[in-house]
Amino acid sequence: MIFKLKLPIEITREDELTIAICPVFNVGSQGKSETEALENAKEALEEYLEDEDIQRQNLEKILSYTVSIILSDEEKRFLNHKDIPENSMELEIHGFPKTSSPASA
Repeated sequence: MIFKLKLPIEITREDELTIAICPVFNVGSQGKSETEALENAKEALEEYLEDEDIQRQNLEKILSYTVSIILSDEEKRFLNHKDIPENSMELEIHGFPKTSSPASA
């Protein structure tokens, strides 16, 4: 299962660097331009959220910022199992990367 998150990003300038920080997870990075800082922050967030312990500790935050969920074929088959009522769950499934692009946040 892959979650697409839309996270807020705070952009600041310090001397010649641009800093991009996600206040939700207190993770960010820097770059020479806003674009570079956002790309680096996205990479830092992806690495941070790959950790299963971090995922467990932050599950409520992750779910509150989730905008869509991508299921594997096996997960889709499980949800379509005949013992599960047909209208028991509504999911929006998109082909997005694992985490949001901070630039769109």
